[in-house]
Amino acid sequence: MSDEFPWQASGVQLAAYLEELKLLGLADVVIARCSAPTREAMLNPHVARWHSGALVCEFQEAVVAVSDEATLERLSYAMMRRGFGRILRPLVQVTLAVAGGGADAVFGRFAAGMSQSIRGVAATWLKTEPRAGELTIIYPCPAPRYVVATYRGIIRFVGELGTDRVHLAAVDQRSPNRPVFRLTW
Repeated sequence: MSDEFPWQASGVQLAAYLEELKLLGLADVVIARCSAPTREAMLNPHVARWHSGALVCEFQEAVVAVSDEATLERLSYAMMRRGFGRILRPLVQVTLAVAGGGADAVFGRFAAGMSQSIRGVAATWLKTEPRAGELTIIYPCPAPRYVVATYRGIIRFVGELGTDRVHLAAVDQRSPNRPVFRLTW
């Protein structure tokens, strides 16, 4: 895996994914499907703070190969809850105290929270209607194959941080590196 891959995932993200895989009883079979560098990073995620996004893509492919996209979505939700809940909840609590507890306030801080998990990838939030908005994830290259399943889980977790019940209404994947998630509440 080249260190020159255009985006990276944090060791915290990999560690949280590994813990959730173990709870599902899938760790051994998923990791066995991965290349040696990806196996090494997954089994020792804290050896480096940041890991190549290429190994995350390979890991996601292995999850779907041994299970399905719904499992990847559940893993992504649980990874956020386990790995980043401690980091994001205080950030969101401050936002909620200042700006209110609605989905617009929570997703307005999405990019700031995302920087703890992934780098080289950006996010924008645009409120499009009183109870709707668009979360755009901007990759420096084509987005990973299972980006929608991954972000469905992440959006579910982030949506639960606020007071509104958030629904993923649609996904626009016309741009290969900019999936747009249309949310309502």
